[in-house]
Parts: sequence; C-alpha cells; structure tokens
Amino acid sequence: MTSASASASALEHGSPAGDRSSADWSAAAREHLWMGNMRRDQVEYHGPLVVDSADGVYLHSADGARYIDAMAGAWVVNAGHGRTEIVDAMARQASRLPFVLNEGYTNTTTVALAERLLDLVPGSYDRVFFTSGGSEAVETALKMVRQRWAVRGTPRHKVIGRELSYHGATWGAMSVSGFPDWRWPFAPPVPGASFIPHPTCIRCPLGLAYPSCGVACASSLRDAIEKAGPAKVGAVIAEPISAASSAHVPPDEYWPIIRSICDEYGVLLIADEIVTGFGRTGEWFGLQHWGVEPDILVLGKGMTSGYFPLAAVLNRAELTADLDADGFVHGYTFSGHPVACAAAMANLDILEREQLPSNARRQGERLTRLLTEGLADCSILGDVRGRGLLMSIELVRDRTTMERFTDPFALAAIGKPIFMRHGVLCRVGPQIRLGPPLSITDAETDALAAALVAAILEVEEWVRSEETDGSEQVAHAGDTAPPVTAGRGR
Repeated sequence: MTSASASASALEHGSPAGDRSSADWSAAAREHLWMGNMRRDQVEYHGPLVVDSADGVYLHSADGARYIDAMAGAWVVNAGHGRTEIVDAMARQASRLPFVLNEGYTNTTTVALAERLLDLVPGSYDRVFFTSGGSEAVETALKMVRQRWAVRGTPRHKVIGRELSYHGATWGAMSVSGFPDWRWPFAPPVPGASFIPHPTCIRCPLGLAYPSCGVACASSLRDAIEKAGPAKVGAVIAEPISAASSAHVPPDEYWPIIRSICDEYGVLLIADEIVTGFGRTGEWFGLQHWGVEPDILVLGKGMTSGYFPLAAVLNRAELTADLDADGFVHGYTFSGHPVACAAAMANLDILEREQLPSNARRQGERLTRLLTEGLADCSILGDVRGRGLLMSIELVRDRTTMERFTDPFALAAIGKPIFMRHGVLCRVGPQIRLGPPLSITDAETDALAAALVAAILEVEEWVRSEETDGSEQVAHAGDTAPPVTAGRGR
C-alpha cells in the first residue's frame, strides 16, 4: 500500500497518523506542500512539525509530543481546541443545508449571524458582508471605499496605512500593508498607498519621546493626507493594536486623534480587527479601549475560532445609503457559507457564556506579571507588552541600551528549537509573539509562563556563551543553523 493509500485508510478509521512516523509525515510535507512565508532552509530546519490533534490550549504532534499553542494558531483559536459544540453545530448545518449562494437568496443561519454581529458590535453599523478570510475581508473593505467615492462622483483612490502594519496577502491588502519586504516580489502594488509611522514608543520612528511628542505619529496623518491630496484620499486603514508589529499599544490619545483627522478631511476609517476582535485584547473589540468607532469594521479569525474559515466587513449606515441603489458590486462564491456561520454562532455562544474576553484580560495581566518577575534579572529582556492576550516579549542584546541583535535571523533559528523543547509553539525571534486561546486557565497560564521563562533564560545563556571579546557572535549562528526570515518569525 502506498503512503497516500495508507493515509486515506487511516483517515477512514479516525486516526490520520496511522502507522506512519513523524519523520515520514514531515518528509511528505516538505515534498508536497508549499509552507506559506517560509524559505526552503527554514522548512528543512524546522521539520516541519506535523500536528495531528489538539485539545484546549494544547497541540499534539504526529509522534505524540505535546505543545502549548501559545499563539492560538495565529491569534485564531479564541475558544480553544476541541470544542465539540462548534463541531456539532457545523455537522447539523451541513446535514440540513451545506451550501447556498449568497446572491439573490441566502439562508437563515447567515442572516441570524449578521443580526447577531450588528447587535454585538457597538456603533451605527447596519450591513454585513461575509468573506472566507481576512485578506478577502480587507479587499472587500477597500472596494467598498472605492465604490462609495465613485457613486458620489468624486473618485478618491488613495489609502493611507501604517508602517509595520499587516492587512493580508491578496493584492490590495498587500499593497496597504506596511512591510516592503512582503511587497517587493509582486511589484508594482495597487497604486495610491502611502504610510505613516507606527506608534512604537519604545523606539519612536520620529526620534521623539512620549508624552512630550504630542503623539506626533498620529498627527502625521494630517501631513500625509495633505501630501497625497485631500481630494484623492478615500480611507485610512489600521489595526487597533498591530500583531505584526509585535503588539505595541498606542498612547491613549492616538486613536481619538486619528478619528478626528479622518473626520476633518472626510476620509473613511477602516479598522482591521481581524486579530483584535472577539475578545483577544480583553474587550470584545480592540477600539473599545479608546471609544472610537470606525466607518468600516473588518473582522475574522476569532469569529469562528478557526473551526471554519470566515471573516466579515461591517459598514456604517452612511455607506449603506451611498451603495444601496446600485448594490455593492462585489461577491464571492463562499460568502456567508452556512456551515461557517453555524460555527460562528456556536463559537459566540462559548465566548459569551464563559466570558472569555474578560478572561483574556485577566490572563494577560497574570502572564505579564509572571514573565516580568521570572525574567527580572534576564540581561536580554527588552520589554513585555501588549493588551489582554495579544502580547509580545522583546529580546535585545543589551537591556540597558536596548541594543538590538545584529542578526535576528540567526537568533530565531537558534531560539525556535529551544522553545519547542520546552513545549511551546509560537513565533520566535527578537520578538516572541504570544496569543494563546482565550480559554486558558490560571494553571495553564502559569505553565506557559514557566516554559517561556525557562526557554528565554536558555537563549540568554547561549547568547552570552557566544560573546567573545565583547563582540556579538549571534551573527555567526548561521554557521550551525539556517536563518529565519525577519517579521514572519516562523
């Protein structure tokens, strides 16, 4: 029997791993799968790890090893793994109505979810457009903006984003993402995008210091609009707290200033809450921390906790008034997929019943305290930051001067296996990105903190052992381990 046949047979009996070894699964993955955002040497170096099952906050590899899913996939599995009520809701829906096109007709589950989201989200939103994922949702929001201005007879095609912000992998979403390294292979991008500095107070890109800076990173939006031409700027897009930039929380004045400038120029504000939505930061939605209402709200990830791909775009009533006559000239085959919507309804039941947004706040505070205490004397700890369970630990070469590592790729390559040996899966590098399921318990948070502290202290020991005559040898770690791409941190 071939490997493929053996796998199919095992799947029929509910045991996908079957008799195949973990090494065999990894070899098959290397041969047959494109691993997103990873170079070949990274794939070879890390296996890849093949996960076979999950429960709660834990992932289990094909060879039986257990890891804390310290990033909930990619800030996705808010309710935790193994929630049978979500699976059962999907099965019931698939049995009753597995699919219907959301064009000219729809279905009860999709309508019910739209009503529920509009009730849940604070603000004057009145329409929902469903997509299969975050990139599609951002693309939808950008098209919504263009059609709005086209209907008004004043085409405004330019969009202002932020440096170090990520909005997706499709063409438009990529074009408004503030990472040049992720755009260059696909140049030229969609025209009209420009970027303002990110609110990274620990290393201000403007060389200023808060609060004497007057939150210039936010005020710079006015200059950017003037430079682009106020009559040409249609929207501003940003995340409340950016996961891609390593969870820098903006000053309290930041978001009210951004909202005020958008209103001053009549520019639409798109809030990308794909990561921050559904309790991740300790509130149901990230902008609730600052009492700001965007014109367009983009949601995803935690809406179904990853049990089925689904994202959504919510718009305020003013946009509906502009678009309603012609209809929104846009659509996807799987928009409002009934099984996805059933998963979301069951997932929201869990988030509400177990008050998981509040738990995210409590566990984030607990994890921050434990990490701060456990790493109090760690010479490479630069910062522990975030909000709720959207967190990051920054590692630096020198804690006093905040000097960065000269070769972050090599540090990541060395650090990842160390973290895995301590039973933690997350993005590793100079920025340790964290975001476990919101269902995590006190005991699990304590275990995660202990594992993270142990792993970081081991990395510190390795770094110090490589220092010779005051020079940093981490830059030469590539002699023994291949580098890991910056920012992607796999």
